Amino acid sequence: LAPQVGTFLIAGPVQVDPIDEPWVLDPKVIIAGRIAHDQMHRYAGAMQAALIPYSDTSLNYHCSPLRLYDHLATGVPIYAQDTCDQIKHCEAPGLIVRSREEILDAIATGLDTHRYNRPISNYLWDTRGRALLEAISTAGARHSKQEDQRL
Repeated sequence: LAPQVGTFLIAGPVQVDPIDEPWVLDPKVIIAGRIAHDQMHRYAGAMQAALIPYSDTSLNYHCSPLRLYDHLATGVPIYAQDTCDQIKHCEAPGLIVRSREEILDAIATGLDTHRYNRPISNYLWDTRGRALLEAISTAGARHSKQEDQRL
């Protein structure tokens, strides 16, 4: 890894063959495997940045929003490729979206400038859950009112 890159933590299930990907043998690379959800923010507190490595596939184009919002809630800058529709259209503080060609340069130049170090409360699940529950309740009440008017 480049000298300006500190430790590179890979979280989650990964199958990497060192013969094909010799960078995984670098002493700066730690493959942690699965990290429990309730421990994720502890790890994030020690990070300079996070990378959501969505590849350009149809599965990732229609990606689940859970992972992005968990990452955003950490307050750590998030780097992502523009391969997921949700990421392309998300305008969140700390989300840096670039093309595949630009992402490595963005990370290399942004490590010193992008730093938040605090959870962003409107992305925490209890806050998002309350907003979602309110939206569902409002939609349900509106639907009930429309049904009553039809009768």
